Amino acid sequence: MDPAAELLIRSALHDMGNVLSGIRGILDLSDPSKPLNDRDRHRLEAVLREGMTLVERTRHLAMGTGPQGLAESPEAWRAALVQQLDPLCILFRAPVEVRCELPPAFPLPGPALRDLVHGMARLLLPYAGEGGLRVTCRLDAGTWRLDFAPAEGIPDCLLPSTSAARKDIVARWVLFLGESLKLRLDHAGDTLTASPAP
Repeated sequence: MDPAAELLIRSALHDMGNVLSGIRGILDLSDPSKPLNDRDRHRLEAVLREGMTLVERTRHLAMGTGPQGLAESPEAWRAALVQQLDPLCILFRAPVEVRCELPPAFPLPGPALRDLVHGMARLLLPYAGEGGLRVTCRLDAGTWRLDFAPAEGIPDCLLPSTSAARKDIVARWVLFLGESLKLRLDHAGDTLTASPAP
């Protein structure tokens, strides 16, 4: 078997194991004689949505394809992103505040950029604390720029020095999208910045 394919399969199986463990945990901790309460039902739905996202991204990675879609206005992009991030907010019990400070007609690379933000949020949110994560999309030198705060640094799994065997599906997806968007990552203070390389 091709080594890259084997690593992808191993990453997918590891991540799917985590999804199934999350489902089992919710079901094990609920009272079997009663239906799920609202909180547990929302958490179960969030785990399932994130699991389906994982399957879809694994398929894209295996086929070498990215998300398809046209450019989006900042308002449409932000609204769709907030919905896409909702399961993560439920799972990590922390908010993600999304601001888009771009002119109304500025075209954003819709689904690809939303998927990139979702992946970055998945990597950063567990370390952001109860206050959650702030994502700001702003104009910088004529193009878009994303600021993620708080962030202690660039996640290890995104560094070139990190072994491919230590990269899960989310890291592989962010790196894949980063390459297609010609992304550059920088860190200063408590902010991680992602922007197209000049």
